Amino acid sequence: MQTYTHLAKVATDTETQLLFSQLANMERSHKTRFEDIYVNMSILEVW
Repeated sequence: MQTYTHLAKVATDTETQLLFSQLANMERSHKTRFEDIYVNMSILEVW
């Protein structure tokens, strides 16, 4: 996520900036989803 955000900042053209920004957003949503899955699975193990 940090890599894509950095690449979006240093990109020279708008199309490339948009691409890397979208990739960063996708990675952010994947990270959030995996964190939710992990938390929900760890709660099940406690029971």
